[in-house]
Amino acid sequence: HPFSQTCAALEQHAKGVMGSAWRNVAYWICTLSNNQYAIQEELGNGRWELSSFYLALRSNTCQGTCMILDEGLDPLGRSWCLFELLQTLTRVDQEGNSHPKERQAGFQGMHFCTTSGIVSRGEASSEISLRMGERISTLRLQDAKASSS
Repeated sequence: HPFSQTCAALEQHAKGVMGSAWRNVAYWICTLSNNQYAIQEELGNGRWELSSFYLALRSNTCQGTCMILDEGLDPLGRSWCLFELLQTLTRVDQEGNSHPKERQAGFQGMHFCTTSGIVSRGEASSEISLRMGERISTLRLQDAKASSS
C-alpha cells in the first residue's frame, strides 16, 4: 500500500492511544529502518533472533506493534509480518500481560490499524473485521511471501 496510507494509519493509532499528545509517539518502520543494501545483515544472517525485526520488537523501548492493514490484508500474507505477529504474541505471553487491563503500563501487544483507526476499538470497517476473520482462519504460513529469504 502507498506510504501515505501507512502515515494515515499511524496517525490514527497515535491519536487513539495518546489523544492530544499524539505527536509525541515514535514508530519503528522496518522499510525505513532496515538498510536495504544490507538485507542479509538486517535479517540476522540466517539467525532470526539477530534480525532487526526481532531486536526492535524485543527492545525495552518498544511499547507495542502496529500492523497496518490495507484493503487486501496483504500483511497477513507476508512472512516477516507474520514473524512480527508471532513475536508480539510471544512477548505478551512471556510478560504475563495477556489481559488488556494488565497492559496499561507495559507492552501493549498487537494493534491492527487502518486509515480509519484501530480495529479492536471498532474504528475500522466491519468489512475489514470480517475479512480478517476469514483470512486468519485459513492462514497457512507456508503460503506467506517474502521479498527476501
